[in-house]
Amino acid sequence: MCRLFATAALSLLLLVLPARAQEEPAGETEKPLVADPANDLFELAQLSYQEALDEKNPKRRNDTLGVAIRQFERFREAYPKHENAVKSWYYTALCHRKLGDESTFRAHLNAIVTGWKKGPLVGAAAYQLADELYKAEQWAKAEALYRLAASESDNEASRHRSVYSLSLIHI
Repeated sequence: MCRLFATAALSLLLLVLPARAQEEPAGETEKPLVADPANDLFELAQLSYQEALDEKNPKRRNDTLGVAIRQFERFREAYPKHENAVKSWYYTALCHRKLGDESTFRAHLNAIVTGWKKGPLVGAAAYQLADELYKAEQWAKAEALYRLAASESDNEASRHRSVYSLSLIHI
């Protein structure tokens, strides 16, 4: 009898606990889901980019990079003023570099540098462009971009390399 009572009490307790666990904590209100098509489109493009990076088959990797490029471009066309627009330019530039299209890679980096002027991705784009110009011995153009990279990059190593490269230009 005691065993039957204990089993019944345990069963009742197990039925009540999940209901209590699902209750909202006091003071918190449930926030309704809100559609965010801009963010959805950007994240879809990012997923395609990541899928391409993870792909071992070169043809599939290149095809997936092409898909990511189109998705980032679609995002930029639909939401040119979105906070992730600069990121979409940067990811597109990286896709073109991975496809071996250096001129389009540089064109996208240039669009970032001329279109935004401030921010860590501006610093990253400026640094990469400056390195290309430095190698081509276009010192004056490289100098301006190294200065921008030194002031805008969030990567300490890139800032230091920018300052070092500036000093080499002036030697």
